[in-house]
Amino acid sequence: MGTATLTLSSDPRVMGGALCLGATRIPVGVVVALLEAGTSVDQVVKEFKDAFSVEDVRMVGRMITAVEEGQKRE
Repeated sequence: MGTATLTLSSDPRVMGGALCLGATRIPVGVVVALLEAGTSVDQVVKEFKDAFSVEDVRMVGRMITAVEEGQKRE
């Protein structure tokens, strides 16, 4: 099994410095909000016209879970 890599970027000149998926102008927060609202991974990818992969969105979902689990331990 290969190792998937999720690229994130932040540039003060792009989307006010919001953390974005790869070289897109799509803030991670938008993807997180869609996932938390119950939007499927496939629908998120379709919504943004394949600007990133299904695996990218799944990795964002795993990051959300890891952060939430970490906060529960505190």
